[in-house]
Amino acid sequence: MSTNLEKIEALKRIIKLLHEGKSVQELKEQYSDLLRQVSPIEIPFLEQHWNVCLLSIGGRSGQGSWSSGKY
Repeated sequence: MSTNLEKIEALKRIIKLLHEGKSVQELKEQYSDLLRQVSPIEIPFLEQHWNVCLLSIGGRSGQGSWSSGKY
């Protein structure tokens, strides 16, 4: 996974699946390659990047934020 956008999209997918009730173990197995490439420190930066992208296309702060539960 080479770009932040690709990482953001993949992490959003994982978080959505967690909210839908998928097991952590199942997702760890399915996305093990991605999870090895993303450090825990990188996740808030990716979320911030996502929010900046939303603002640049006319979204509001917090709209679409992973932490807000809106995707």
